[in-house]
Amino acid sequence: MNKLYGSLILLVCFVSLPSLAAGEEKEEVKPWWTEVQTQSDGTAKAVLWYERDITESLGFFALATTDTTRYAAAYAGPYWKPTEWLQLGVGIGRENQPNAMRRAAFYSIDTEKFYSFGTVENGGSGPWYRAHAIYRLNERWSAGAMTERDVGFGPRVEYNINKDIIVWAAALRGNVPNAELEIKERKTTLLLGFSISF
Repeated sequence: MNKLYGSLILLVCFVSLPSLAAGEEKEEVKPWWTEVQTQSDGTAKAVLWYERDITESLGFFALATTDTTRYAAAYAGPYWKPTEWLQLGVGIGRENQPNAMRRAAFYSIDTEKFYSFGTVENGGSGPWYRAHAIYRLNERWSAGAMTERDVGFGPRVEYNINKDIIVWAAALRGNVPNAELEIKERKTTLLLGFSISF
């Protein structure tokens, strides 16, 4: 295991131990979230997210991600909740291609009928962003839109197996890099994802 991931795991374990020992009686919020995503171009990625409230309005998060191109990044930082439904955070960490610093910022909006998440990153390999905005149609189905740099923009549909497990699909159209031709081609990419909170 390389130093980057070893350090992140130790940090997350250290931060989570006090909350396990405290045995708080408030509503259970699952601190871990993971997602696996595959694309019609054959690539796949995995994300692991951890967050913990320190006070009612301040907290800490950590993220680790990797994909089938062997790219990997990890970063962590504070977040602020100015309201019950809005969360804003910034993080700093490392990536392996190139071995360089990575910076990120995110927002999360979560209301009874609507939720949205977006992140922007920058560092050694350059800028990247991803965002989605989803409307909850009923207890099981949700629909909205999604965008991701170098993939595109398009509709996204989600099915909630239960409150902690979501399967989603999206069809994004945009300018996608073609490494062989060193140009960007306009194309549609299908995405299938599976996420779980625990």
